[in-house]
Amino acid sequence: MTAVPLHRARASLSWIVSEAASHPVTITRHGQAVAVVVSPERVADGGPITSDVSSAIRADLMHALALIEGM
Repeated sequence: MTAVPLHRARASLSWIVSEAASHPVTITRHGQAVAVVVSPERVADGGPITSDVSSAIRADLMHALALIEGM
C-alpha cells in the first residue's frame, strides 16, 4: 500500500485516484494515517480493506522508527 502525506495529496489527487484503482492509498498527517482511498470495486467486493490499512499503518510506523533511529 502506498502512503502519501496530506500536503502532497492535496496537489496529487489525480495520481492518488489512479493508484487507488490498483491498491489502497493511505493519506497521512504528521506521519499518522488519517484516510485511505480505495477503488469502489474493492469496497463492493468486501475485500480485505482492514488488513490493508493495518499493513499501511505498520509500514508507516516502521518508517518513522527508521527515521528516529537514523537521527
